[in-house]
Amino acid sequence: MYPLILSRHGYRTSYLVEAAGELLPAVHVKERLLADPKYAALLADLLIDRINTLRRTIKKVAVNEAVEKQLQDHRYIFPCNPVMGKLSTNAPFRHPAIVAVLKQGVFTGQFHAQHKRLFISTRKSAPKELELPDAMVALAATTVSWFHLSISINFTEGAYEDTYRNHMKTLSDTRASARPALHNVLHGLYKDVTESKTFQPSTGSSSLLINLADIPDSDEFTNVALNQ
Repeated sequence: MYPLILSRHGYRTSYLVEAAGELLPAVHVKERLLADPKYAALLADLLIDRINTLRRTIKKVAVNEAVEKQLQDHRYIFPCNPVMGKLSTNAPFRHPAIVAVLKQGVFTGQFHAQHKRLFISTRKSAPKELELPDAMVALAATTVSWFHLSISINFTEGAYEDTYRNHMKTLSDTRASARPALHNVLHGLYKDVTESKTFQPSTGSSSLLINLADIPDSDEFTNVALNQ
């Protein structure tokens, strides 16, 4: 599919000769290919055009498959273990792309210092373990989903409101079933975007994939409105 430039002429001609030899009506074409280099060179361009068309088709299918796979159950919110090649479903919303969007798009300049009141801990026994608010996390995740579809869908409120609401519901549902574990996730994400060291892990609902077990904890969690 990608012959070296210096060998393309011979590559194309040899395959044309082989193809013509397989078809009895093309026997004269084969003879001329072997006897007339100029004819072979002109005809060989058709082969390259056909290969380019095939490559475009394969590329389109591959892109569609990759996008569909990432969008399924919102897989793009999870980092992928580089060794096992599996999603780290115990770390939702901590995909490096989400971290990068927050660090570079929000946590620049004096934003963190000027708006520190936005970040609180829902864990009474650990008030210094600040978390990112749900709305901020959901927006970053929605932005990453737009990246996967940006070829065809503009990043407008109407187009992505459902995705945003879905992420907000995912956070709410996860908090209801595994509040301490989600606190750890959102606190970890807070550290990811406010500290220099970034977390590096070795159209449905991502709730299906999240693997956070409820952590027994006697501490009471603050009932605060994170849905700003």
